[in-house]
Amino acid sequence: MQAFLDTQPLSLAELPRIDDALRAFKAHMRDYWAALNDEGVWLFLSTVGCWGVPQPAFQMTAYFVTVMMFGSRLASRYTERRSFKTLASDLERRIHQETASAEERTRQFLLLQQLQKAYLSGLRPLMASKVFAVSWTFYGTSFVYALAQRFPGLLA
Repeated sequence: MQAFLDTQPLSLAELPRIDDALRAFKAHMRDYWAALNDEGVWLFLSTVGCWGVPQPAFQMTAYFVTVMMFGSRLASRYTERRSFKTLASDLERRIHQETASAEERTRQFLLLQQLQKAYLSGLRPLMASKVFAVSWTFYGTSFVYALAQRFPGLLA
C-alpha cells in the first residue's frame, strides 16, 4: 500500500478493493497533515526572512512571493485535488454500489465513519497540523503588521 502511495497519484477509484481505498484514504489524510506541518516550518522561516527586507516595497513583494512558493510547494506534493469530504462521499458511494453483502457494507461504512470521526471531526484537523496553524497565524499577523507600517491609517 505504501509503495502505491509513494509512486502513484492517489486515486481511490482505481483501487480494486474498498478496504484498500479506506486504508489509502487514512494514509492520505495523515500524509497531508504531515506535509502541512513540514511546509509550515518553511513558511515560518520565510516569514522571518520577510522581516529582514528593509525596503517596504520589496518586503511586501517578499510576503507575496512567500505565500505563492508555499502554495506551489504544497500543491506539488499531491495530485489529489478533491477535499476530504468529497473523497469520503465517493467512498460511501463505492461502498453502496460495489459491496454485495449487507454485513460487509455495514462493516465498511463503520470503518469510514470511524476514519471521519478520528481524523475529520471537530478540531482534529487543526490539532493534526499545529505547526502549520501557528506558522500561518504568524505569517498573517506579520503581513498585517507590515501593511500597517506601510499604511499607518489602515488599522486605525
